[in-house]
Amino acid sequence: TPIELKIGKPQQDIAVGDWIIADRRVERVKLVLPRRTSLVRRLSPDKSRFRLQTIATNVDITFITCSLNTAVNPRRLERELVVAHDSGAIPIVVLTKRDLVSSTVVGRSVAQVNEIAKGIESFVVSSRLGEGLTELQSRLLPGVTAVFLGASGTGKSTLVNAMVGRVVQNTGPLREADKRGRHTTTAVTLLQLPTRGMIVDVPGIRSVGLAIAGHGIEKTFPEIQELARLCRFRDCRHESEPECKVQDAIVLGQLDNARFSNWRRLVAERTKVANSK
Repeated sequence: TPIELKIGKPQQDIAVGDWIIADRRVERVKLVLPRRTSLVRRLSPDKSRFRLQTIATNVDITFITCSLNTAVNPRRLERELVVAHDSGAIPIVVLTKRDLVSSTVVGRSVAQVNEIAKGIESFVVSSRLGEGLTELQSRLLPGVTAVFLGASGTGKSTLVNAMVGRVVQNTGPLREADKRGRHTTTAVTLLQLPTRGMIVDVPGIRSVGLAIAGHGIEKTFPEIQELARLCRFRDCRHESEPECKVQDAIVLGQLDNARFSNWRRLVAERTKVANSK
């Protein structure tokens, strides 16, 4: 019989996906079991504070959603990939709203995502028409849990409804002005699929701050890591040092300068995270 549980300790960190030991007599959580994976972001942009939000735990896959009817934001996608990698879950990019754009737009967006999310699996889906859902659901075998990560309006809840096979999450119409989705989900929800896999629907996230000093940057920017290893100096800052392979690649057009700049920004942010502990 379901019961409403109270948190056992004032500051006890409990998130959707946690396994717990509960005391049914006093309806209280006694213990949160160790987590296999944990999707966490820095919640406060205030540099004087370091507030974290645990979005979901014990998930196997992080579906990063991008809407095809708006331009892919490379810098945000890179940041989401870092956070997903740091969580310990497998990132997969999902391009939604296939029915709203032409094949040309789809092809261009897929190529862009493949260039940004190197070696990461991606899917193109239309929740309204059901396109691509079978392939996506094939990743959610019994016992597998996935979480959706993305900005508001990327179609996460509509996709969740399509995968579950019934309306379990509220959705909103597109804004007439720009054909973008609206923010409708207000709470993190764990749902079971017909495949017996589980999905976690999450409200749209405006900002994705790094919260873990892990190896997500190395996994998201493998080509920069490889170039850095070839530099003349082991402590090369990739600015004006001689024989800097990173700067050489930028000059030759082999590395996008904006991607490199975001890499540097994320490395600096990770250093602050490590120093805040």
